[in-house]
Amino acid sequence: MKISISLIQDIEDLYQDLLEPLGLSKSQYKKAGMKKNLSFKKGRVLELPVELLRNGEVNPTYEGSKIEILSEDDHFIAISKPFGLHGHPQSYAETNTVLNFLRESNLCPSFGGAERGLLYRLDKETSGVLIVAKSEEVFSELRDNFSKQAKEKIYLAIVEGNLVDLGEKTHSLIGSEAKGSKQKESIEGSEAKLSIISTTYNSENDCSLVKIKLDTGLRHQIRAQLSLLGFPILGDELYGGKKEERIFLHALNYSLEYKGTRYSYEDKKALLFDKFFDLNSCL
Repeated sequence: MKISISLIQDIEDLYQDLLEPLGLSKSQYKKAGMKKNLSFKKGRVLELPVELLRNGEVNPTYEGSKIEILSEDDHFIAISKPFGLHGHPQSYAETNTVLNFLRESNLCPSFGGAERGLLYRLDKETSGVLIVAKSEEVFSELRDNFSKQAKEKIYLAIVEGNLVDLGEKTHSLIGSEAKGSKQKESIEGSEAKLSIISTTYNSENDCSLVKIKLDTGLRHQIRAQLSLLGFPILGDELYGGKKEERIFLHALNYSLEYKGTRYSYEDKKALLFDKFFDLNSCL
C-alpha cells in the first residue's frame, strides 16, 4: 500500500528533507529499498510506502482472533494474550499483534513509543496475563522500574519428566546465536532467578505441571532455566523440548503496586493445557 504526496517545493534529498524530520531512521529507509540522495522537483507526485510515512504508529486494523479483556480500570487494561501472537508490531504493515487489537478496539493508549503502554513483554509463544498502561504518566512511572513495582509474577509450564525439586533456582544467562535469540549459561551472564512453587505429575504422559514464581525477568528465562535443570518445556524445541501444538508456558498471575494500591490479574484459560492436566483441580 502506498500514499501519494504532491510536492509544493523542490526536494534535494528525500530522506534528509522529508523522511528524517518525520522520525524515520536510515536503517528503516534502507530496509524499504529506497535509494540514496533522491531529489525531486516541485509539482512531482511521489508514491511512498505507507509504513514509511506511518513510522512508529500502530495500524488500527486487527486480523487475528478475538482477545479477551480480563480487567480494565482507570490505569490499566489486563488482557489474556493468546499463544502465537506478538505483543507489538515491528512495522505499520503488521496487523496481527496485541496492540493492533487494542487500537482497533479504541483501547490503545494514544501516547508515543514503540510499545505503546505494554509494561512487559511475553514471548510470542507464551500466553496469559499481559498488562497495558492506559496513560503515558502511568507507563513512564512503571515501565523503567517494573521489576520493583511488580510484586508477584506467577507462571505455569508443562515440562517433560517428573520434576520434584522445589525451591529457588539461580543461573547466569547470556544471549547467544543471532541477535541473542537463545539464552545460554555463562559466568559472564546476568543473574536469572525463579522459584518452583509446586508440581503435579502425569505418569501416563510422563510430564509435570510446574507453578513458578519469576523473580527476575530475562529474555526466555523460564524456558532456559527449566531446560538447564533437565526439564525442557513441552513444545519448546529451541531449548530441547519435544514438538507439540504449542510451547506450554502461560503467565497465570501478575500483581503490581501503583501509588499505594495493589493490582492483581489472573488468567486460568491456558489453552491446550487440559490435554495433560485439569487446571481446576491442580491449581
